[in-house]
Amino acid sequence: NTKNLESSGLTSPQQDLYPLIREIGVPVVVNSDAHLPYNVDSGLRQAHQLLKNAGIKSINVFYDNKWQETEI
Repeated sequence: NTKNLESSGLTSPQQDLYPLIREIGVPVVVNSDAHLPYNVDSGLRQAHQLLKNAGIKSINVFYDNKWQETEI
């Protein structure tokens, strides 16, 4: 969740857990907790870069009525 990434640098889960997430193979979904339309993509690009930096190469996207693994 990228809700606070631009304002405070925080994500949920915390960035220090990304290596563990990669190691045990937890599927990753990137989203924002935006309650205002202009915030809907807030922090998404930064989150993608943080995940890449942690060695996570793909995320899951709901597209065409199913979850699909997609390269970041």
